[in-house]
Parts: sequence; structure tokens; C-alpha cells
Amino acid sequence: MPKYRVHLQTGASMSVFVEADDPEAAIEAAYDHGQYLCAQCSGWGQEWDLDLGEWGTENLDGSQPPIEEIVDEEGA
Repeated sequence: MPKYRVHLQTGASMSVFVEADDPEAAIEAAYDHGQYLCAQCSGWGQEWDLDLGEWGTENLDGSQPPIEEIVDEEGA
């Protein structure tokens, strides 16, 4: 019987909480935080694999998402 590789796609997103002096530093810190899958979750050794591609700060529609400053209940 023939064997096929079928490519399926989806979108993925994540949020990272970081401490930084300004929004640009926050973006850099988020990239430094690491965005990866463990071997099992990536499909290593399985009949399937999962590649999330490269992470970016733009939404799938090309718009730039807001960077939210987290303020505690005391306002600090």
C-alpha cells in the first residue's frame, strides 16, 4: 500500500511574562526566554513531527499585538 506524508497546519501563540525597562527590552527578553518543544511533544521517534516554525511578535493577520504592562493591585 502507498505511504503518504500529509501536511497539516494550525496557528499557535504563547504569552511570556518578563521584567524589562521598556517594551523593546520586554520583546528581547521574551525571545531570550526560549520557545521550544520537548522531544516527545515535537514527535521525535514517532511517525509524525511538529514544527511550530519561528516565533514572532506579529499576529497571523500581520497586525502587531499590544505589549501589556502588568501592574499589581497597588499600582506599582
